[in-house]
Amino acid sequence: MPLQRQSRTAGALPRAFQMGIDAVLAFLTLFVVLTFFGWLIPVVPGLDDGKSFAFALCSGAGPCDMTWVTELDGTSGITFWISMFLALGTFVLTSGALSQSRKSMGMSAASTIPIPRRNLGTSDTNPPGRFAMASRWTIVLVVFMLGALFGGGMLGVLLVVLCWLPSLFGPRLALYDFLAGVAIAEVSLVDREIAVAPQA
Repeated sequence: MPLQRQSRTAGALPRAFQMGIDAVLAFLTLFVVLTFFGWLIPVVPGLDDGKSFAFALCSGAGPCDMTWVTELDGTSGITFWISMFLALGTFVLTSGALSQSRKSMGMSAASTIPIPRRNLGTSDTNPPGRFAMASRWTIVLVVFMLGALFGGGMLGVLLVVLCWLPSLFGPRLALYDFLAGVAIAEVSLVDREIAVAPQA
């Protein structure tokens, strides 16, 4: 009985597990970027915009003050945008988007794989291109940045979760998966003769 690999959309439980792992990675990335950028602010002229976001960073001048997460004031200065773009670049590099497998830490832990959306249900389980996967993670971070800009960091997290929720229902594609042309799939072995049998 010949068997072949065939992809299908990942189930709700693997997607939730993957989301949790990747969310922790994103939080750690943001925290590390905020911390190191905060240390640089005193020595780089012209970067301290004088708003609460700059003072909230973990600099040598004082401890971390994360009130910017819930407050709008100060999240539109130059330090906000520089730190967000630094976080975006760092997260794309650490997300696995540029690796050979294109798998994030969450995908590896949940045994899911990224594939082009058009290949769902086929035996072609090759990963998407690096640009597609980098675009996927860029959309995630841009959604967070917009939420943080207009309502604070908690709104940014809420918007990311709302864009991800469709991945638990129906075709299980998050909004950023759909926009990037990517699907998060599981792979199983199926009978090749059944898989290619014509439908009546």
